[in-house]
Amino acid sequence: AAGTFTCSYQKTGLASGATLTNTATAAVTWNSGDPDSKNGTAQVEFTTPTTETDEMVTVTDDKGDAGNPVQLGTATRQMQMFTYTNNVPACVPPGDSRLNTAKLVTNDSATEETDQHSLSWICRDAPPGCTLTQGYWKTHSEFGPAPYDGAWGDVTGTGAGSCGTPGPPSIRPDSDGAGTGASVAFDFGFGTATTRVCYFDVFWTPPKGGNPWYKLAHQYIAAQMNKVNGADASMVQAFLDEAAALLDQYDSAKKINKRSVDGIRANELAGYLASYNEGTFPDGPPHCEDDGSAQF
Repeated sequence: AAGTFTCSYQKTGLASGATLTNTATAAVTWNSGDPDSKNGTAQVEFTTPTTETDEMVTVTDDKGDAGNPVQLGTATRQMQMFTYTNNVPACVPPGDSRLNTAKLVTNDSATEETDQHSLSWICRDAPPGCTLTQGYWKTHSEFGPAPYDGAWGDVTGTGAGSCGTPGPPSIRPDSDGAGTGASVAFDFGFGTATTRVCYFDVFWTPPKGGNPWYKLAHQYIAAQMNKVNGADASMVQAFLDEAAALLDQYDSAKKINKRSVDGIRANELAGYLASYNEGTFPDGPPHCEDDGSAQF
């Protein structure tokens, strides 16, 4: 006789997304007494499940303060990253730590899971001095337009450079200067400079087409000015030395192909020195307007 029989069952703990095959076996004993069995197979599909349980979770984080958790959002996939920043009190040596707890709650069964991690930080005395950006130094030379910063008076070189072409008309210098300050020739004492352009003109020449030479030169000059002004530059001295060699190598044309190995490296060095000038370089001096707070 022919017929159908329907049965249902559940299986949990399957690896979602895995390639699985479900096999059903029907065993019979015929009237003759002979046993027999038949198999049927079907692929296990996860794309269109009949029901989903706890398919979404809500994630919170106490940010180190159990009484003031913050909701970070919801997640519907197995791996999802949440990020946030949190200000901590001003550092007091030798440092401190904080126990951070993250929690998720499933949407159907309200199951909770937590994970903890201890965040610690070490406080060091800030290096001497503070740093200012290249935008500050280019506008505070003896040529203005902002008030003169006396640190420029400590810049000396092998002589005056040719000044007066770039820059806003209102602040272009009228002469080559006297061999100090922003009118000093921008070279490195290596004896290969062919065009004696002054600091002022280098600062006010935009890096046309993303020219890495000028991008690096701007950050290099600013870092040197911060150093002259009393900021500790020991943590970037190797970058300064490498930058000087690159700038000197391409001093004649004042241009580096941005797609070349040297161009890529020049942009990397400019980034490191920009971080130093902006007060964000690891273990470097703070920016001159920083309030001393820390972040994790």
